[in-house]
Amino acid sequence: MQAERELVATQLLMSHLCHELVSPVGAINNGIEMLEDFEGNELTSEAVALIGQSGKAAAAKLRFYRLAYGSAGMAADLGLGQCAAAATELLASDARVNLAWAAGEPIRLALGGAQLVLNLVVLAAGALPRGGKLEVVVDGGARVVVGLVATGTSAKLSEAIQALVQGHERVLDHTTIHAWYCQRLAAGLGTAIGLEIGPDRVRLAVEIERLVD
Repeated sequence: MQAERELVATQLLMSHLCHELVSPVGAINNGIEMLEDFEGNELTSEAVALIGQSGKAAAAKLRFYRLAYGSAGMAADLGLGQCAAAATELLASDARVNLAWAAGEPIRLALGGAQLVLNLVVLAAGALPRGGKLEVVVDGGARVVVGLVATGTSAKLSEAIQALVQGHERVLDHTTIHAWYCQRLAAGLGTAIGLEIGPDRVRLAVEIERLVD
């Protein structure tokens, strides 16, 4: 059963990645069609702008999920600074979510820690169906505490997501896969994800060991 569940999880993660890329890649295709249909027309500049914006968005998503899902996210030299840059680039194309991630001292987390933080960013941003602010606060030390606070109208996480974040079994689908993946990453690091739910507010927090040279 566990092997079957992990296969389903892998398929859902890949489906999520493809879903994230469909929109910007489709927009690039639309821009190309506009160029073909209106060559020399005043819409040409609009089409070029659409292609450029969509290409940047697709590249940002690829770079982010390469770190969040791939072996690149396990690199020993990957620190919170790179996580902040990747998250900022990813959410730059989403006008609904305002990311506030204050730059602090350079911090490298235990291997797998950066991937956990990146996936928590996705989970926290998903708690803002009507948009809002996502604030990331880092408290450095031998064990680094990373807190993510999502505030906005109707900010929430479903009961299934809350259960999975806390390590309880629930059915996996495209809406819950990130919660399951975050919990598995946290468990692999010997830590747990703290969760606080309030009116129009969701807070996630995790404590991760710090790499020391």
